[in-house]
Amino acid sequence: MSGFPSLQPAFTVRVDIDAPMQVGGQHGAQLVIVPMVSGTVKSEPGFEPKLDGELHGTGYDYIHNDADGGNMRLDVRSQVKNHDGTILAMYYKGTVKLTPGVGKVLSGASDARTTDYGDSFVNFTFETGNEKYKDLQNGTYVAAGHFITGEGKPGVVVEYKVSKVVYKAIAATLIETRVQLLPPVAMLLKKKYVLDDFTKYSAGKLANQFAAIADVDIYTFGEKVYLDEKNTIRRCHMLLVGHDTFKSGGPPVWAEATGERVRYYSGAGVQVTPLLHDVRSSKVYYDPPFSYIGGALDYKNTRPGMSSERKLERAVTEAAINFVFLKTGRLEQVTDSVNPDILSSFRQACRNFSLHQRSRDNADNTEFDQHSGNGSTTLVPSRGLHHIVLPSSTERNGQLVVRDRNPAPLVLRKRQFADLNDDLTDDLPRNSNKRLRQLETTIDRDAQIHARIEREVRSLRAQLVEQETKTSVAKDKLMRERTKRREAQSERDTWEEEYKIQHALAGSAAKRLKQEEGSEGWKAMLIDQEQKTVHYKTMYMAMKEEKVEWEAQKEEMRGTIATLTSKVDRQRAYNRSSYAGHMRKRAEKTVAIKALSAELAKEKEARVFWQKTWHSSLPGSSRNRPLPPSSPTAPRNQSSSMEVIRAPLDNQRTKPRQSISGIRETVPLPQGMRR
Repeated sequence: MSGFPSLQPAFTVRVDIDAPMQVGGQHGAQLVIVPMVSGTVKSEPGFEPKLDGELHGTGYDYIHNDADGGNMRLDVRSQVKNHDGTILAMYYKGTVKLTPGVGKVLSGASDARTTDYGDSFVNFTFETGNEKYKDLQNGTYVAAGHFITGEGKPGVVVEYKVSKVVYKAIAATLIETRVQLLPPVAMLLKKKYVLDDFTKYSAGKLANQFAAIADVDIYTFGEKVYLDEKNTIRRCHMLLVGHDTFKSGGPPVWAEATGERVRYYSGAGVQVTPLLHDVRSSKVYYDPPFSYIGGALDYKNTRPGMSSERKLERAVTEAAINFVFLKTGRLEQVTDSVNPDILSSFRQACRNFSLHQRSRDNADNTEFDQHSGNGSTTLVPSRGLHHIVLPSSTERNGQLVVRDRNPAPLVLRKRQFADLNDDLTDDLPRNSNKRLRQLETTIDRDAQIHARIEREVRSLRAQLVEQETKTSVAKDKLMRERTKRREAQSERDTWEEEYKIQHALAGSAAKRLKQEEGSEGWKAMLIDQEQKTVHYKTMYMAMKEEKVEWEAQKEEMRGTIATLTSKVDRQRAYNRSSYAGHMRKRAEKTVAIKALSAELAKEKEARVFWQKTWHSSLPGSSRNRPLPPSSPTAPRNQSSSMEVIRAPLDNQRTKPRQSISGIRETVPLPQGMRR
């Protein structure tokens, strides 16, 4: 009966209901509201999340009765406060069959008795914002209820046994039967197996069978990447076990043994896709060597789904997969949570694999006897699972034929095994040699990747050891400090006790001194005790003063640090402002220099202009005279130049020189501009 869900006991709900309130309705079924004044919710052992709460406030059950009076339709809305303070909204809907016993309980009859389960069935839902109860909110729950009377309460108690709907697939019918026969306490106990529990079969009757299945070279591992339920990238080593989807072939299937169960993944690349447990399990078909380990079932003649034969094959094969992971060090222990008889399944796996090897060897010997006389073929032994028969020189088809008793694996397919250590270069065709070279390249690359991973693992282990060493050193230092602190505290407590004792002795001594004033020895003893008391008190006060002094020094150092920090900040601010002022003055100086240069250039241009204008107004005899030099290198004797120019104009009236703004020297006006 595969495919049907099962129930997991979850929790028990008890509700105290009060007298109903008749509301009625204008059409259809009449509404009755029943208050729920109190109640409890307690989970079963092993159910998560744990529930141990009470109804919070008042809940109400909105009931509609069928027109024929045969059933009540429940619609309950209530609140539960769990033990950790979380408020859960609890709803449930269902039906109650109005039997005579239920009618007596609801009507309050004197002969009402507690009813049996089976009259009421409901389904529960929850709602909350606490992430801890997310699984509770997403689950599906069904319950059977009954009415309880005679507990000394005035009202009626309704009790529901609630179960969670789950889906569990058992590996084989035999295992399912054994699990059902186990008592509940034994089902909760999980036995753990390690590698030594499997290797005990290496000696005795199963020694040869164990040696065959323990040869790890016949298995193929690969490092794969997949996304888990939380969309987190996971990376782990997986074992190639078969193919998916179709009986004849499909995407490769990889297996990962977690210790609790074997998980399957599908994909040809580095990234693989998890196969939903119990949904795609029937679509996984094993390839050699695991098909031989499981019993060499003929998938073409098996019925669809997980039949009893395939369940038994799954249990035997998964026992071998767990052993391979233990053998290669990828797993430390295995539990019997899925297969309680895992060692028996492993023994059967050894027998199946040994039986296949014996049948294969017998078939190979028979074929060798048939072909050794005519020389038509050459038998090349291999240390893998098959013997490869190479065609003679007269055959040119280049086919590799696998000789075996089973007709299914007659052709060496992609996921079967061949020995690459034998040199077949001279006998195989070109395509086969190319394929072998590709396989050798792949193996070399995998070896390099494995070596790199091993180096990384060693490096990580060294870092782990170093970190553990540092941690242990820190722990030792912490323990020493704690020891010193305890010793100091103990010494302090001892001093306080001694001080109290001495103080008490001083008080008692004073009393006795009044009684025995004449005793000189007693006086000396009292003085000695007082001196000791003063000494211890002085030591105690000195320690307190030293502590206060240390605190003061600490505060003083903090103040000094704050002062130095403020000084550094002020100096940095001053440096920034000084630099800004320097750059501003430099820019102003640059602007002033540019303005002065422009002014001097304008002055020179004006002087040259007026000199040329004045020279053009002179008579021809004076005009032939050279102009005074105006270049920067010419002499600046302005008076001598003016005398030379003014020589022919002594008898003419001249106008006083005008001063031009921006020109330091004056130039006489031409004749045409004089009045």
